[in-house]
Amino acid sequence: MRSKFLMPVLAITLAISASAFTAIDEPKAAYNTLITGYINSPTPCFAVQVDCGPDGTQECTYGSEYVFDLNGATGCNKPLYQRTHQ
Repeated sequence: MRSKFLMPVLAITLAISASAFTAIDEPKAAYNTLITGYINSPTPCFAVQVDCGPDGTQECTYGSEYVFDLNGATGCNKPLYQRTHQ
């Protein structure tokens, strides 16, 4: 009788423990994701993958070019900023 009760309890405990190690901290996961930014060279609004965001103090660069976000459907002049990782 004891083993019939103990097995489900152990299975549930193991499942809960395993889920604690596999959970993703969503804010950090989103924070570490590259985004599509745009530079104006070699053509206007040339897409590049960067680790930048909409907030910050230091402007985002890709090589020696500044990187922007889309501003409407046709322009790419909304500044992006370097992310500071914690």
